[in-house]
Amino acid sequence: MAAHRYWRINIQSNFLGTNASLQNVMMASSIGGGSLFGSGTASADSFSAGQEPAKAIGSTSTNWGSSGAGHGWWEYDFGSGNAFDIAETKISPITGFLTRTPDQWSLLGSDDGTTFFAKQAFVATPWATSTPQTFDASYRTQSWDPLIVAPGGTLSGANQVITFSSASWNTQVGAGFISSGTAYWEVTLTSGTAAFIGVSPANPPPNTWVANDNINTGSGGGVGWENTGDVWNNGGLNGGGGGLTYAAGDVIGIAVNGTKVCARKNGGAFNGTGGIANPVTGANCFDMSAYFAAAGGVLPAVSGNGAVVLTANFTGPFANPSPFAAPASTSAMFFGAD
Repeated sequence: MAAHRYWRINIQSNFLGTNASLQNVMMASSIGGGSLFGSGTASADSFSAGQEPAKAIGSTSTNWGSSGAGHGWWEYDFGSGNAFDIAETKISPITGFLTRTPDQWSLLGSDDGTTFFAKQAFVATPWATSTPQTFDASYRTQSWDPLIVAPGGTLSGANQVITFSSASWNTQVGAGFISSGTAYWEVTLTSGTAAFIGVSPANPPPNTWVANDNINTGSGGGVGWENTGDVWNNGGLNGGGGGLTYAAGDVIGIAVNGTKVCARKNGGAFNGTGGIANPVTGANCFDMSAYFAAAGGVLPAVSGNGAVVLTANFTGPFANPSPFAAPASTSAMFFGAD
């Protein structure tokens, strides 16, 4: 993850359901490191009188509190010329109001205060009196993007589950680009009968599925395996086969190695442009060089039509072994710069 000037705690829910709050927040650039807060500026999407954003820092007797909602965001601007990569965040419970502290939240970074990139999603354990929780963000894991939710879609389960409800195709993409190296993740078709699972170099427009459009449209491209057995690549059906027929309960594994991608069902052989593919060597995998050239990488992506639920597993342990060696420090899926 690159260093950024702005860092945001994006609270999706707290244990109370109202009055989202933060107390004695600390951000560090290394595990166990000291607080980076200093002469910067704290802000938030809302606050109550006496609970201004700056009061979330440096004390267990003051806190930031939203204007009433159980969700929202709190942000710190480190100032012009300053940029850090946050490896650890620590949050203390609200004295006397434990349930106001975040339940599900994400750490987001930005260079301009407008466009934010999700670094990591977290789910807190129930808060105990005076006991802070420390959240390790030293590696970056994937989730469905909470800032770009598919039309008619709802995210849940720490942004690992996307529920579609629209009576037309729509697509949900991941929070960050896979821009180098290897990555493996699995997606289960939890329920529904019309789905695509794959990768996309951009967030497709409404009423389209993964790889529905050509990369030249600016929002198209990608590779998508449809549950009917078709596989789409860059706006059209792949004539060479490589499809996977799957139904509710089946697990689709997606493997990316550099600019190559292939998929498998329930731990079977990987399929690519036709026949058995090898994600380790890239043989018979789909080539994504055009997508990397246009967008710098690809995003995990799924599509649904009607009532469809797709559950991702980006961090392991997986239902079926990854074809790649796990990173030494974690089984989580790493991906490249934002």
